[in-house]
Amino acid sequence: MNKEVSFYHLTSTPVEKALPHLVFKIYNAKARCLIVCKDAKQMNEINDVLWTFSTKKFIPHGSTEEENKSIQPVLVSTSIDELSNNPEVVVILNNQNIESNTNFKKYLYMVYGNKDDFNVIGFYNLYQSYTTKSYKTKLWTLDMDGKWVA
Repeated sequence: MNKEVSFYHLTSTPVEKALPHLVFKIYNAKARCLIVCKDAKQMNEINDVLWTFSTKKFIPHGSTEEENKSIQPVLVSTSIDELSNNPEVVVILNNQNIESNTNFKKYLYMVYGNKDDFNVIGFYNLYQSYTTKSYKTKLWTLDMDGKWVA
């Protein structure tokens, strides 16, 4: 399977600011989404951010700690194996390897930091690994003006 994997490197905007805009685009495209957080603390933070990021935009969502997970168009979790909302797109906020995972149409990684940060190094290592495995990869960087540059 030739996986579609996009990498989003944030250097000036933290994940909590950029993620809702990306997830809103996914939601508007009518694709169900799973957001995989590094831990329960981040999951709760992202859940809160999605409720409050805008007064003009709304993303219906829930977390795995809540009831009715299956009806959520966007589900926030700590596990890539959480499929109760039948997601097509996964946004991964850690450096989890997805080579053996075939559950999604699109895989999106998002990381914040400088190129010498430990998490960013792991992020780029995954990007290089997937590129050599002939996955359909794309690397995006958020510039200082808030625009994604390939």
